[in-house]
Amino acid sequence: ERHLHALADAVFAPDLAARPLARLWRSEFGAAIPWLAEKLCEWPGALVSVEQDLDTLRDGWRLRGRADRLEDEGLRKRVIDHKTGLTPSRKAMLAGEAVQLSHYSLLAEPVTQIENWNLKEQKSAGLDGEPLQDLAFSISERLQLLSSSLRAGAPLPANGADSVCERCEFFGVCRRGDWAN
Repeated sequence: ERHLHALADAVFAPDLAARPLARLWRSEFGAAIPWLAEKLCEWPGALVSVEQDLDTLRDGWRLRGRADRLEDEGLRKRVIDHKTGLTPSRKAMLAGEAVQLSHYSLLAEPVTQIENWNLKEQKSAGLDGEPLQDLAFSISERLQLLSSSLRAGAPLPANGADSVCERCEFFGVCRRGDWAN
């Protein structure tokens, strides 16, 4: 915890002098440090990579992503994304609607666990084992179907369940409702 406080002080120092709001961010991060320290110690023997660029070819398409944290213990590999706002629930991940981490799991195969760590709320949500394997398989199938359809000249579909699209921050960009016409 002391080390995390020292790192936070060093990272926030330039902003603290220039932006008053940085004091709030530093305070909120400081409140999360005990919880974060526990999370960081869960896999003590893991080789850790941060801001890890992931890149692979799948069905002729280049897929890319940047994982906040990748932990590799040899037999286990975990992909972690840090959140400060809305954190996708386990239910949304299982439904295939929160695809960020499952996408990363395809890029960093074989991944045995995916987790969102919400620093503000100090909670995590994730998948592992058979549910993760099933999800990765279904997303891989969905990508293959999408690839085949696009190659056949079909328009890019608007994926997503109505309940998810209703609160999506990209609704105005996607304009999913206009696609049916």
